[in-house]
Amino acid sequence: MLGTLLSAYLKWVSKNLHTRDFKDWAKLADQVLKDANVLNENRRKTNLASDVVSSTKLWWLQTHQEP
Repeated sequence: MLGTLLSAYLKWVSKNLHTRDFKDWAKLADQVLKDANVLNENRRKTNLASDVVSSTKLWWLQTHQEP
């Protein structure tokens, strides 16, 4: 389930939650970050979303130009 989270968030969890009550979560985040397949999947999702947003912005700029 943690594999569905973005790697940037997992890195934050790993870095900031190594305290008393949250150590287990930080350890799980560390394990997920070590799995290269999860990071690659997150990267593909992020890149796809960025491409969609960029394409939408480009379309809007092309169709909404003032004469």
